[in-house]
Order: sequence, then structure tokens, then C-alpha cells
Amino acid sequence: MAMSKCEYILREFRDGHISDTPVAPAFDGEYDVIVAGLGTAGTAAAMRLGGFGLRVLGVESLASPGGTVTNTGIWKYYYGAQGGVYRKIDERFGEYSADGMLPDAHNLIGMLSDDDLITASGADVLYGSLVCGVYMTGNRVRGVRLLTPDGERSYSAEYVIDCTGDGSVAMSAGCEMRCGREEGKPFMPYCNVRLYVRKTDAGDRLAYKNYDSGFVDQYDPFEYGRCAVSSCTSPAYLRENYAEGERILSVQPHLGIREGRSVVGRETLRLGDIAAGRITDKPLFWSYTHLDDHAVESAFYDDDYVRWIAVCNLWRTAIEFPVPAGTMLPRGVDGLITAGRMISADMSISKGFRMIRDVYRSGEAAGLLAALAVKEGVSPEKLPYEKLRDELCATGCLGDGDCFRFADRKGHRLGRYESVEALLEDFASPFAGWAVFCASRLEELSPIRAALGSPDKRIRFNAARALGAAGDRSDALNAVLLEMLTDRDGLNDDCLHAHPYSVCAAAICGLCEVREAIPVLLDIIASDECARACAFTPDEFCHDRGELYVQYYTHARRALRRIAAKYPETADEIQSAISRREAQPDFSLRVKLWASPQYFDIVSRSVI
Repeated sequence: MAMSKCEYILREFRDGHISDTPVAPAFDGEYDVIVAGLGTAGTAAAMRLGGFGLRVLGVESLASPGGTVTNTGIWKYYYGAQGGVYRKIDERFGEYSADGMLPDAHNLIGMLSDDDLITASGADVLYGSLVCGVYMTGNRVRGVRLLTPDGERSYSAEYVIDCTGDGSVAMSAGCEMRCGREEGKPFMPYCNVRLYVRKTDAGDRLAYKNYDSGFVDQYDPFEYGRCAVSSCTSPAYLRENYAEGERILSVQPHLGIREGRSVVGRETLRLGDIAAGRITDKPLFWSYTHLDDHAVESAFYDDDYVRWIAVCNLWRTAIEFPVPAGTMLPRGVDGLITAGRMISADMSISKGFRMIRDVYRSGEAAGLLAALAVKEGVSPEKLPYEKLRDELCATGCLGDGDCFRFADRKGHRLGRYESVEALLEDFASPFAGWAVFCASRLEELSPIRAALGSPDKRIRFNAARALGAAGDRSDALNAVLLEMLTDRDGLNDDCLHAHPYSVCAAAICGLCEVREAIPVLLDIIASDECARACAFTPDEFCHDRGELYVQYYTHARRALRRIAAKYPETADEIQSAISRREAQPDFSLRVKLWASPQYFDIVSRSVI
């Protein structure tokens, strides 16, 4: 680099603060691109950088690559758009797989495969190395400082790709970050994978179980360590919970972290925009998934998520949507590209692109952005989109099958209704979630308002759901909402994660700030009578009436706080009622997370 060394600033993030130190570093090596983190995204980034004749350094804090797929042990795909360089990893899996107990995608084979392909790309690799600071000139990242097994080392680069999952490089560079949800509850539950041997007709086979193990603030080292130990000794791993002939081999040493910080980019993906069809026409890759939160905490997210999950009951509805380059380019900082679950998005839509295939594709796109920026001598945002598109199409990261769509749980595309009449017919169905969503997007809502007067309760309530999702504030809607709030028939059968009509009504009362609902909402939070009286069928996400009450309470509480903000004269009464309820000795919000025999109290986020 043609600049004086004394022009550098060493920027570090320590104890919650950014510190800048003028330095004249003696770099231990100079590279075109540094890939920080060789997990799922970083492996794909390093692979994509191969073939451009660039000097590439891959840095990984662990002793092996692959991240979630290898060190966490989650090697099976779940949703995600298909296509890209990651298919070379799948092919290498097959080459390494052997007859006997090893499945095609065993995590140890994954480590070998990833390491082979990273090495084949021509990259230098440092394992057991951690980024502890970045070198800056102005607002541009110029290199990284590492803690390595051989001590501190410094390396310069034209571009750094942050694939650390939690934005460690971006934090050190002083990028603006997002963290947490609307109600302040941090992050989805983590998992801790157990590997075990099971007996089959073909002999012993290696398998894994992916349990939701609880909640953790992964940025607190003490808490992370405590959860890593406690989750290994959870009831899920006790001998009595194994089937006959099963033998445990190990519990993975690294927790499966699903959610964390994200970088504020030059563009931001938002669920509301995507649901409304406001999407980019210049994607680098596509994401495909339902908005899987692995929990029962929809009330803790933003309005768009509440509409999608609690009002329209579309938890199982998948979205395929495009991801533009601007989400991978931090706002206000140059020389840095991000990839993986940390790219710029709200907490709601980020449920999508955390899937393994999509993380691979984001890493590939980041690698290509960096490679072409170096080769062309221009910033990533100035690269001709046509060139990016052609390169991505060549590997399948972009494909002819990519398209904006909503899909049911079997992957079948959900289309728009040909007429309002056809839409209203589906209001009579117990599976009306898609009709409710489509109705909420209509420009003319008068036919939906008319349906509020239907003698059929299901039609009447589904019309109210649609109007609530649309933000209607008519007196006719409020009257039906009050009826819904006291309904205990539990008619809403849309899908797993479905909420009874009365819970939908509580969510809508918050979205539409329905002051008239205050007395009924206060009754809901006062006791669990509403859940004990409601018709109830357990499913894998709501096991008992205690968990049903979690839905009632959290959505009623959210609604009351929103109403209090709108009408300050009601705030004292509402806050006093909430405080009294939460001070009662018997108050708890118990949930049993997916596949876990444990209950958790989401008030304190502790195991009970």
C-alpha cells in the first residue's frame, strides 16, 4: 500500500468502547483480501476468491473450519435457496464418506472437506487466531491485528470480509450495529447438539439431535461458559431419555447460536418491505425460508413480525426474497464487506438468511464483491451489476429458478386471489392465514369491513384479523375485536404456532392502539383464567395451557404498553396493573422449547 505507516489508526473494541491509537505498524504480511471467520460464510468466501490470482488470508478462531456445520454439528440443510460454490463442499462430502456408520455429511468429514477446498483456493490460513483490532485510515479498513498461537500479528489488506457471525471486525471498525428486539429480549434460543449411535436394520449409524437448550447472551463470556456446561447436563442428555440401543458419543463443544448482532448497511432488509413486494432488482443471492424463531416470543418483535406471526398466523409460510449488495456493505465504513447472519436486516426477516445454504451463498457473494473490487480497482458499490450477475450465475449462486414468492409448507407457491369474492370465501376456512394476509394488502378495504357483519363467526373474526393487519381503526373493527378478546372457542387452526382468535385480537389491539380494549386486556394479564378456559389442542410448540397463557399475557402486555404510549392518561393504571401481576409469587411465563424436555421462564430467562 502506497502510504506512510504513521497514517494508520489501530481501532479496538474493548469493554464496550472504541479506542483509537495512532500507530506505525510493521505488517507481517500484505494481502488483497482477508476473510475473518472460516465458518459457513467464510468457507464459501475463501472458495470464491480462488481463481482470481489474489493474495488471500483466512483467519479462524477455532482449530478447524466450517462453523455451524462442523464445530456445532448441524450438518443437515433446512430450507435455504439452492445453488452456488457450496455444492463443491457437498461433492467433497460424498468423496470422503465411507460405508459403515458415517453419514454423508458427518461433521468431521465436513472439517476435512472445508479445509481441502479452502487450501485448494490458494488462501493462506491461520487457525486459532482472533481479530483483536483493525487498522484504519480515515473511514477505511486497511488491515487487521490478530492474536495467534504465535503471539500478536498484523496484516494489511485491500478488503476485509467479516464472516465472524457476530460482526467482530465490524464492531472493532466502529460500524453501527443492531442488537436485540423491540421489547429488549435478546436473541433466539441456542442449541447444543449431541452425537449418538443408533441401531438400524443396516447396522449402527451416526446421528445427531439438535435440542433447543435455552437462552444465552453470547457476548457475556461468563454466561456463555455457564450455558455451554449446563446444557451438556440437561435432561435431554440423560440416559433415560435415549431409545433402546442408542449410545451417546459426544455433546458438541460449541453452542449453536442462531441470532446476534447485525451491521447497519447501506441498504437494510425489512420484513415489511418484503411482505409488500418492495424488493431489489439487483440481487446477489436469494434467501428462502419461513420465519423460524424457535420460540414463542412473537410479542417481543416489531410490528411487522407481530402481523406476520400473531395476526396472520404465517409461521409456516416461506418467503423467497432477493438480497442486494448494500446489505453487505457497512454504512460509513469502506474496505469492509460482511456476510452471514450479520448482514443488514431487521430482527424479523433475519430469521430467513441464517439458513445454512443462504449463509453459504452470502459468503460466496461477499467473496466475489471483494475479488472484483480488487481486480477492477473500484469500490464494491460501483461494480457493474451485470458482471456480478454473470459471475454468480456461473456458479449457480444466482439461478433461473430464483423468484420472489410465498410458499406453503410443502413449497407450493401461494398465489394472489383472482377476486375479492374468492378471497372472502376462504375466510370461512380454518386455514385462512394467507387469505387474511392478502386481504390486508388490498387498496379498497370496504368489502372486508362489510364482512365484519357476517353471522359466521369465523368470517367475522378473519375479517377483523385482515383489517387489524392493515391498520384499520374503525369503530366496527373495535366492536369485533372486543368480541374476539373474550372468545374462548380457540377456532384459529391455521398452523403450528397458531394463536387463538383471542390472542390475535390482543395483538391487533396493540397494533391499532384500541383504548376500548383496556378493561379486557387488564383481565387477561390479571390471571391465567383466559388460557384455562380456552379450547386447546397441544402441538410441538405449545405443550400445555401454561404456554398458551404466555401468548395471552405477552401480547396483552404489549398491547397495553402501546395503548399507554398513545394515551398517556392511561399509563399509570396500566403500569400499576402490570407491576402488581409480575410481583405475584406465582407469576411465571413458562415455555418448553422445541425438542427440549426442559421448561424455561422467559421473564428471567432462567431454567426452572
